[in-house]
Amino acid sequence: MANKGPSYGSLAERERTMAAKRSTPLDDEAQHWIEAIIGEKFPSEKAALAYGVLSSDLFQTVDLFEKRNIPQVTLAVHALGRAAQKKGFKGPVLGVKESEANQRDFSEEQLRAGQGMIGLLNDGMNKGANQSGQNMGLSRHI
Repeated sequence: MANKGPSYGSLAERERTMAAKRSTPLDDEAQHWIEAIIGEKFPSEKAALAYGVLSSDLFQTVDLFEKRNIPQVTLAVHALGRAAQKKGFKGPVLGVKESEANQRDFSEEQLRAGQGMIGLLNDGMNKGANQSGQNMGLSRHI
């Protein structure tokens, strides 16, 4: 949660006005609409987490309400779009498709054959290059 102290004066009055505008029937109606779209009831935990959005992609309510961290809100909406694609949502697409696992199983013979190969940064690729002769920070002798 945000570490915000108490509000005073016109800010406190504005916060009371905003809180008074909240309508429980409208909240319930919005929740029922979302449940109808996703085809399941809201879980007791955070709905986005249960739907497959990572906790690192979520935002805090204060980020949106007080416009403190709008980039994080945008990232969360895109993460929700990725999760929806993964679940087979047929509506509009938002964001890139999340990658899937590409598990490879090699036989013992293939693993042994790979051990004899020269890697990209071994002596075979850079022909034994090293940093001898480098003079980092030294003056040039003429």
